[in-house]
Amino acid sequence: MKKGKKKPGGIYSYIVKNFAGFVLDSIVIMVLCYFVGVGILDNIFTNYFKRLGYSEELINSDDVELLEAQNAMYREAEKSPDYGSFKNRMFTVMIIVVIMYFVLLGLVVAIAAFKMKRRIVKPLGTLNAEMEQLSLSELSETELQSSGLTELDEITMSFERMTDRLKESEKERRSLEEGRAKMLADISHDLKTPITVIQGYSKAVLDGIADEETKKRYLTAIYNKSQMMSDLINSFHEFSKLDHPQFILNIEKHDICEYFREYLAMRYEELELAGCELETELPEEEVIISFDSAQLNRVFENIINNSLRHNKGNMTIFSGLTVTEDSVVIRLGDDGIGIPEAIREHIFEPFVTGNEARTSGGGSGLGMAISKKIVEAHGGELVLIPGEERGTTYEIRLPIGEKSGSAKIA
Repeated sequence: MKKGKKKPGGIYSYIVKNFAGFVLDSIVIMVLCYFVGVGILDNIFTNYFKRLGYSEELINSDDVELLEAQNAMYREAEKSPDYGSFKNRMFTVMIIVVIMYFVLLGLVVAIAAFKMKRRIVKPLGTLNAEMEQLSLSELSETELQSSGLTELDEITMSFERMTDRLKESEKERRSLEEGRAKMLADISHDLKTPITVIQGYSKAVLDGIADEETKKRYLTAIYNKSQMMSDLINSFHEFSKLDHPQFILNIEKHDICEYFREYLAMRYEELELAGCELETELPEEEVIISFDSAQLNRVFENIINNSLRHNKGNMTIFSGLTVTEDSVVIRLGDDGIGIPEAIREHIFEPFVTGNEARTSGGGSGLGMAISKKIVEAHGGELVLIPGEERGTTYEIRLPIGEKSGSAKIA
C-alpha cells in the first residue's frame, strides 16, 4: 500500500473535524452575507431619503428626540411616487443576499462532500473493485493508495495481506500441479521401458523363435523387469500414502541412541561383506524422544542403500548422533563419489534417480523424497549437508520435548 501525504487518523475524528469546519464556514458565510446585505440596504435607504431632501443626520440618527421627525419622514416618503420602486430595490437586495448565502453554503457543502469522497468513498470504491476482481479469481497487481484514515488503512492492509497469501497459495497450487504433471510423466516413462521389454521378450517366447537358453534369458529379464515395476509401484504407493490425510505415525517413546546403535549393528555384517567400513560416534547416555521406529528405520535404510547402490569399491559409512537444547541431530553418510552440485538441490524431489544424482543408475528415485516426508511428519528436518567435496552426508533433526513427533501421532 502506497503511503499518503497526510498523517493517518480515525474516521470519527475526521468526520468531527469536517463537521466543525462546516459549521464554522456556515457561520462565517452568514455573518458575511449579513454585513454585505446590511451595508447595501443601508446605502439604498440613505440615498433614497437624501433625494427626498432629508439630512443624513436625521436619516441615521438614534436620538429619541428625533423619533417623531423620523416617523413624519417615513410617512412623507410613503407618499412619494418612487416609493414602490424603493421597496422593490430593498426586497431585491434581500433576495440576492439570501441567494448568495445559499450559493456559498452549497459551495462549502460541495467542497466537504468532495473531500469526504476523496478520503472515504473513493478508497472504499477502489477496495470494492479489487474485491469484485478477487471474486472472479483475478488477482490484481494494483497497489492500493493510503487514504490517511486509520480504519480504512487497516482494512486495506488486511486485504493486501489476504491477497498476498492468495497469490502465494496460487503460486504453490501451480507448482504442485506442475510437480504432479512431471511426476505422472516420470511414472509413465519408468513404467513404459520395462513394459516394452516384457512385451518384446514375452512375444518372442510365445512365437517360439527363441531356443531354450535364450528363452531362459528372456524369462529372467521379464522377471527382473516385473520386479523393477513392482518396486517402483510400491515406492510410489508409500510416497502417496505419506500425503494421505489418514496417514498417522505410530509414535512411541524410545532411547534414540540405543535404537540407532541397534540399527547400525544389524547392518554391520552386510556393510562388511560389501567392503565398507563403519565409523560411529554415538553418546553413551540415554536420550528419550518420541518417534515411529519403523518409519525412521526406512529413512536410515534409504540413505545407506543409496550409498551402497551408487558407490563401487571400498567406502566408509559415517554415522553420528549429537544432542542440542531442542533436538537430536543424526548424521549419516559416506565418503563415496558424491552428488554433483547442480543436482544437490533437487535430491529430495520425486524421481531424481542415480542417473541424475550420482554417476550410476538404479533405484526408483522416490527413496529420499519418502525419507524427507517421514522426517517432516515427525516435526523434524532432513537436509543434505552442503560443501562436501567428496561423499554425501545427510543430517536428520528430530525435536525433543513437546514438539517431538507432534505432526502426526497415532
